Amino acid sequence: MDDEPFEVEVVAKEGIRWHCGITLQGGKCVVVGYLPEEWKAPGDDSMTMPFLTALWAHDGTSALKLVRTAIRVVCANTKRMAEDEAAKTGHELTIRHTKNWQDRIEQARQIMMGLRQSFEEYKELAEELAKVAITEATVDLFLEQFLPMPDISETQFSKRVKNNVFDARASVRKILDGGNGTTAPMHRRTAYGLWQAGLEYLQHVRPTKKAHSKLNRSVLKEERVAENLHELVLAMSKEA
Repeated sequence: MDDEPFEVEVVAKEGIRWHCGITLQGGKCVVVGYLPEEWKAPGDDSMTMPFLTALWAHDGTSALKLVRTAIRVVCANTKRMAEDEAAKTGHELTIRHTKNWQDRIEQARQIMMGLRQSFEEYKELAEELAKVAITEATVDLFLEQFLPMPDISETQFSKRVKNNVFDARASVRKILDGGNGTTAPMHRRTAYGLWQAGLEYLQHVRPTKKAHSKLNRSVLKEERVAENLHELVLAMSKEA
């Protein structure tokens, strides 16, 4: 990471530790950083940390952008998701390499203060959800609402679309049941486990192949799923 903009290192002095760096799309660079405030949810054996992502281009086609997001950027898809999420929530800051770029550093500090605050809110929510046991019936209800079957009056309905919905639900259930080893055993039937399984599906498992384009357009639109995930899990916890 020897070629990152000088502004990135100035931001790092505010407490960010760089975690990894990747190059995408012929020169679009990403550095993923985090605040050294790792935390484990009760009953979870994995670490959680607040991430800050820095985006820029070596060829000068884009300015430095700081993105505060819950999405850990590891590829072009998660980079796009992180940018989209930050744009909608306002958790982003662009620093152009001009003579007045230092004027934006205070705003960068504010972003990191917000990162710490949102992490505290995340921990409170995680601890609340970790205490809520759910039943198999609640899991079924969650999957039906998280990945609903398209309304036949709103979209072209076909056997393929129906099967894709069932496949998507099966993928979430596999995550929840520890089929790929990612859900802590204690949380395979807690509201926290539902939340984490939903996040993992959206960020890492959701298919992007053309065969699933109908599903993505009609069922898995971000505004219908990702933005409402934690509200849905909270509603499910009240049903438990």
